[in-house]
Amino acid sequence: MILQALAGYYERLLADHAVQPEGFQEKEIPWVVELAANGCFLALRPTGGEDGRGRKFVVPAEVKKSVNIAANLLWDNPEYVFGWPRPDLTEKQAAKVPKRHEAFMARRQELPETVRADPGVSAVITFLETDDFAAVQLADGCDELKRENANVSFKLAGDPDLVCERPAVRATVTEIACETEDDEGDGRCLITGRRANPTRLHPSIKGVRRAQTSGANLVSFNLDAFTSHGWSQGANAPVSQAAAHAYTAALNHLLARGNERHRLIEGDTTFVFWAAASTPIEDQFAHLLGSYRTDKQESDGTRVRETFQSVRRGLRPSLEDQTPFYVLGLAPNAARLAVRLWHEGTVAGLAQNILQHFDDIEVAGLGGESNVPGIWQLLGATARDGDTRKLQDNLRGQLVVGLMASILNGLPYPSTLLARTLARCRAEQSVWPIRAAVIKAVLNRRSSAKEVTVSLDPDEPNVA
Repeated sequence: MILQALAGYYERLLADHAVQPEGFQEKEIPWVVELAANGCFLALRPTGGEDGRGRKFVVPAEVKKSVNIAANLLWDNPEYVFGWPRPDLTEKQAAKVPKRHEAFMARRQELPETVRADPGVSAVITFLETDDFAAVQLADGCDELKRENANVSFKLAGDPDLVCERPAVRATVTEIACETEDDEGDGRCLITGRRANPTRLHPSIKGVRRAQTSGANLVSFNLDAFTSHGWSQGANAPVSQAAAHAYTAALNHLLARGNERHRLIEGDTTFVFWAAASTPIEDQFAHLLGSYRTDKQESDGTRVRETFQSVRRGLRPSLEDQTPFYVLGLAPNAARLAVRLWHEGTVAGLAQNILQHFDDIEVAGLGGESNVPGIWQLLGATARDGDTRKLQDNLRGQLVVGLMASILNGLPYPSTLLARTLARCRAEQSVWPIRAAVIKAVLNRRSSAKEVTVSLDPDEPNVA
């Protein structure tokens, strides 16, 4: 269901032009080699702005490299494009660089003759076949390009786009991508249900905290222990190339830098969330559970009450919305991703459970800049001096996932949350409002006895 939900979200993103079709991806290309129509080198130009990051371009999709030699089409790093080894490579590693350059050169043969005759493509081929990159090495920025081993592509002088973005190249890449889909394939795709040849390797997922920066896999089989019946790699869980592209494109979009409205990171777990159709709670979710910030409030708790009420009013329209809503929690696991949490429900059910969560944690005197505390603040109740960085990583991870699951499903809060909060109260001889909120919330969800109220009851005869 996870992959099917992501593939469905991809179709929504594709209709909104928020993701690229199969065969393409948006990629950061920090450097561009500008060429004349005859293939002569003109300049090496950085594409980045003041932030130092390269501009993103729509390029042919990145190939799966792992430890193998595989080149991208008309863009790659300097080892592939120019055959330049990085300064920090060992002698054994540097010996592989010439083969990488050969692989990059060979990719031009995949292009039809008509495409190779395109002015932009022809200029790149002429430039590469001279095999003389001395002018590039003398250009400003070349040392930085080598040191960073950053991606580089080509641009024809006077063109606004890269050569790999030219219409002839785009049409060919699209055609190749479509040809790989075979309705009479040997297997049946587990996502679409249609017959298709399974893709051998799935695209990488990037953006999960503490996972490999080069990307990690949600689906992979690279050891004998993970395979069965003589199948290898992707054949053990057959997914067509189109479906694999769909779910990974959707997930990478959710995890992309700058897309905080669909992502929430707590501890070592990265949560992403989306709805089957556009709905206001998509934009509110990270805001509500991350931290609902307002101005500082009066000490009598009046502003606290007003803020909780405003949150309720904002969520109330969602109580009738039956749009499917999904939450996925991912954590790094070597070269793979571990699914820490999967929630599938409706917007209405989610809104109801969040409202119940806010009712449970409401207490008088809950102060500071965040009247409705986020998950990280609730976890702070269990840590020394309220600093969640002082919690052990494994404990913090368990608490984060347990607390999120309790909120989303309306279940009792983790028992560890109460035990550790009480331990900190005893150790520090103080009960902060946030700790009182956690204790009240856990007790009210676990007990059928008299409800713990938002403030002290002066008429209660029981001292405790």
